[in-house]
Amino acid sequence: MDIPLLKYLDILIGLSVAMLIVSTVVMALAQVLLTSSYARARYLAEGLGELLGQLDPVLLGQHQEYLAQRILRHPMIGRGNTWFGEFTGWARNLWRRNRKQLPLPRVNPGSVMQREELVAILLEWASGEGPMAQQDRDMIRAGNDHEDAGLLRVREALAKALLNGGIADPAAVAKRVRQLTLEQERANPQLPSSQWRTQAVLDGAASDFTWKLFSWHDNTLERIKAAFALEARVLSCVLALIVCFAIKLDGFELVKRLTVDGKYLDAMVARATVAQKHFEDVAKAVPSGGLTGAADKALKDATDAKLGLDAAIGTLKEPTLALFQDWRDKGEAKTMADVPWWPLTDLWSWSLTRITAEGYPDHIPGLLFS
Repeated sequence: MDIPLLKYLDILIGLSVAMLIVSTVVMALAQVLLTSSYARARYLAEGLGELLGQLDPVLLGQHQEYLAQRILRHPMIGRGNTWFGEFTGWARNLWRRNRKQLPLPRVNPGSVMQREELVAILLEWASGEGPMAQQDRDMIRAGNDHEDAGLLRVREALAKALLNGGIADPAAVAKRVRQLTLEQERANPQLPSSQWRTQAVLDGAASDFTWKLFSWHDNTLERIKAAFALEARVLSCVLALIVCFAIKLDGFELVKRLTVDGKYLDAMVARATVAQKHFEDVAKAVPSGGLTGAADKALKDATDAKLGLDAAIGTLKEPTLALFQDWRDKGEAKTMADVPWWPLTDLWSWSLTRITAEGYPDHIPGLLFS
């Protein structure tokens, strides 16, 4: 005795496989666009600038945007440029110079920033030590008098803000924090390195400035995550709509074909496990922030995004799936019932695609900062 319910289940599986494959393409496209546009770095720079402006609105408020951009271009936070990045960096500084803005190092901005790292960078920079001060000297040698004075004003404003916040000698405090970090590692080797650094900052740089930074840091990052997740969700919705219209994906017609074509139904059901694994692989390619080096992480993000997109498009083009095939003979429409209602059917397919890919934006907030 035949049980129709089993066939309906197979049809549902076949429809889910098709939507899963299209969702994989949407995920890969969104990942490529977000990575190539430095979306995470952009949101981090905005939030970091607001945070620095709150620490001392009078002294740092007017420099908050530049401070954030510079911090994210710290050699250990950002990553080096390719030849194309060198050209775009030169063009960006030329544009900034014409607008009487201070130059930026030719380094791609990072997208991961720990709060104890931020304290250490600010202390070293204000004291004229470390890589940030060296970047200043390099840009002063290559710049003009206006830029030289501007770079010095930024550093002086930072030093005064630290002084007002209770840190009179940034160089001595930075040295003390480094010593305490080593002591923490020696005393508690079983703890993560982030806890060593955090405790060292709390002991060696205890001040009103540090309290403000630590108290506002986590809440600021939560708001950044929410804003970034919203952009990712909107982007994935737009891409899903574009993909569904581009390949003329008709969910109703797909269900009809799965119902009448047994071989096609069997092929789609057999493809279910492979499609699910492919979907999970592309989802894993979304950067997890597990690398310790920001430069390696950013490069891996871009590489994974490109590989994920290539693999997803290759799956979409498989001839056995025939998702690009126009299954309707639009030339023989005789009545209103026969007219292909592309917008309505494509929107329905888009809705299914979005439901399938709904987990993608939700992964991003937790991956923005580690």
